[in-house]
Amino acid sequence: MTEAARVVAIVLAAGAGSRFGGRKLVAPLDGRPLIAHPVRTALDCGIGRVVVVTGSDGDEVEAALRMDGVPVDAIVDPIAPTAGADTAPAMSAEPRGSGGVSHGGARVGAIRNEAWPTGLASSVRCGLRATVADDAGAGIESVLLLLGDQPRVRTETIALLLAVEVDAARPIAVAVHGTGGTPNPVLVHRSAWRLADDLVGDRGFGPLIAARPELVTSVDVAGGNPDVDTRDDLDRLAAEPTGKAHDAADAGRT
Repeated sequence: MTEAARVVAIVLAAGAGSRFGGRKLVAPLDGRPLIAHPVRTALDCGIGRVVVVTGSDGDEVEAALRMDGVPVDAIVDPIAPTAGADTAPAMSAEPRGSGGVSHGGARVGAIRNEAWPTGLASSVRCGLRATVADDAGAGIESVLLLLGDQPRVRTETIALLLAVEVDAARPIAVAVHGTGGTPNPVLVHRSAWRLADDLVGDRGFGPLIAARPELVTSVDVAGGNPDVDTRDDLDRLAAEPTGKAHDAADAGRT
């Protein structure tokens, strides 16, 4: 079991949302911006800190969170890659004081991924660098990877992942939803963070999870965790009762 206070939730929110027509993560759903849903769910679970990795619409995403009542402080990437070039490894930082402010006992910070056009993998590494660089990083056991465009992720799902024993022998736990789709969220023990340096493109830990099943514990979760790719996806979620939305097909990315 992983204590929530010793987990950093990394919310991946750097994409351009081109299929949506842009500005996806600040679009409203149930009276708040899309990005606020996974951030608040992580906070509701007692997660120790939340790092939001932004990119294309970074300023707007941060402003939307603040307007929704989530205090956000800027985190400086200790080794920021050149814009559009993903060259910085995940574990290239040393612990130091940086970013994050109190939100009901949880720290919320935003870090800009300058390499966001290269895909999701660079955002995973960026979030891990922020975690390592933070002054409390040495006390963090695991990171929880969440997607900013999956607003219906549930506290119950996160609780099931945190109940799993992740360690150096089997360091990854993934939620496998009953309606199918790729496994999300993903809990990654500190011993496996360096594996992020081998991730490429827009799939994050997905290919590694598929290729190295001996490292992974799968956690069966009822229903689904739909992501929002298009305005039709958003309209569909907005029109459905929350419970029904969880049963929608999950076409998400890991």
